[in-house]
Amino acid sequence: MVRSHRASLGAMPEVRTCGAFGDEAPNLAWNQPSDLWQALLLHHHGSFTFNGHTMTIEPFDLLIVPPGSRCEIERTGRDTFVYDFIGFMPQASDRDIVSLPLKTSLGEAGNFWDLEFRRTLNRLQFSRTSAHVIAWSLLWAVAQPEHVVSRSVYVEQAEKLINEQIDRRLLVSDVCHELQISQSQLTRLFMAEHGRTPLQFIKDCRARQAHKLLTRSTTPIKQVAAACGIPNIHAFNRFVRERYGESPRALRKSRGIVDVFRVDNIKKGRGEE
Repeated sequence: MVRSHRASLGAMPEVRTCGAFGDEAPNLAWNQPSDLWQALLLHHHGSFTFNGHTMTIEPFDLLIVPPGSRCEIERTGRDTFVYDFIGFMPQASDRDIVSLPLKTSLGEAGNFWDLEFRRTLNRLQFSRTSAHVIAWSLLWAVAQPEHVVSRSVYVEQAEKLINEQIDRRLLVSDVCHELQISQSQLTRLFMAEHGRTPLQFIKDCRARQAHKLLTRSTTPIKQVAAACGIPNIHAFNRFVRERYGESPRALRKSRGIVDVFRVDNIKKGRGEE
């Protein structure tokens, strides 16, 4: 059973949801969404079943559950079972790749993290920045070196193939055909190492390439789209908006990258979008 998952902590993770809740039921079962990691700070004893494998849990254990996981918690020892939770996505990056343990005992430090988290919840009414900071700090507090996760040769080869051909319309089936492996097996291996599917990994690589070219170069946006394997400019615009919350041109301007030699930079209303 894989007990750690690879992720980048080179940038602050995107926190999509956070909070605390109490529940009186003796068990809790869920399927983790395909686009969301979950960090759970526990306050009770019991057992945790992850993709069919069961382990014991204690108060102030921290669970970090990757996307697409099947999870179930059996609870004992309290009348009300309390959780602090953070739903997040690591930023797509090659920097600071670490191993995030599935379960970590925070021990006495759990009181500190619980208090800091509840202070964060009190600040949500006027700012979400604190939630991003506490998530990043907590993940770094339990992160381990990348080599803790044993690497699959198939995943390494797939990563190399994807990065080399990111400028073309590469399908997961193409990768599987090249490596002579079934799509279900490659997906299982990617989920074990990355906590995401091969398709999600490809999209992350495209997003990283787009961000790099838009914020660190003056390459025309149409050429950036082609270099990311999304030559249709309308599709590329939608992709960047979904990932970064703004258009390619707005993302570029927000980073201060302006090509002064291009006429459409000084004429309003024109451009490649």
